[in-house]
Amino acid sequence: MDNNSFSWARMSLLARYYMPAIKKHLTIYTVLIILYCLSSLLQGTTFWWSFIFVMFWGIMQLGFSYLFYLAPVAFSRYDDPVISTLLPAKGSEKAVFIIGYSLVFTPLFIYALLGIFTLIVNIFDLNSTVVNIFSGVNSNYWEDISGEIPAWLVYVNRYLGYLWMTAMTLYVVTVSRTNKLLKAILTTIIVPVATAVIGIIAGVIYSFNNKDSMLSTLERISEMGNNESEAAAAFVGTFLNELMIWIVRYQGLMTVIGIICVYLTWRKIVHNQV
Repeated sequence: MDNNSFSWARMSLLARYYMPAIKKHLTIYTVLIILYCLSSLLQGTTFWWSFIFVMFWGIMQLGFSYLFYLAPVAFSRYDDPVISTLLPAKGSEKAVFIIGYSLVFTPLFIYALLGIFTLIVNIFDLNSTVVNIFSGVNSNYWEDISGEIPAWLVYVNRYLGYLWMTAMTLYVVTVSRTNKLLKAILTTIIVPVATAVIGIIAGVIYSFNNKDSMLSTLERISEMGNNESEAAAAFVGTFLNELMIWIVRYQGLMTVIGIICVYLTWRKIVHNQV
């Protein structure tokens, strides 16, 4: 590798090395998403076995984010530390390939499959009960907000919500020497739960410690006298507004953590070359 410039030809060699794992990974994702889409169509049927579709659809709704989180596990078996350092490619080329596949290609692949399904539903006017995974609401949602929030911005916001955890999983897979798959799965289970608990506690503390907003709310409650319903609504409304401000800041913090993990992953892969 006397040529110090970035080489797409060497990138293609990397793709050939990882292709068995990538094919298996994408095949599993394709099957899961197709089953999810079919379940969304068939869960409303009256057949006795329709509960199977309802159950699978519900599981996919709850665990859809893990399709993003676990994208890096495609490299958990074939990324042997010894062999990978001897591959005929620069560290930067390998880093671009692994990070690009985990954080860019896989999300686009998932979006594309769901987009094809949505197109088929619209063309054949199928009575689909599928819920838009990215927004958490039905397809009419896009029509309702089309004049207020650009659709691409909603997708970007949802992607950023997946980014930090996927980046952290990628870092764990990269630095681990053994049991990469197990460590990646444990990371995607433990970290979201722990950060959610910490985030909720911190958000509640933040909301109650915002004295200006909370004191003004308490003054409004005292002015309402015995009207308990209005007082409760005012307090809850203010509290939720403060909590939403914290959630936005929390997601921003998690995005920064994700970017740091991407940087550390890049350094690890590049410096691991011989």
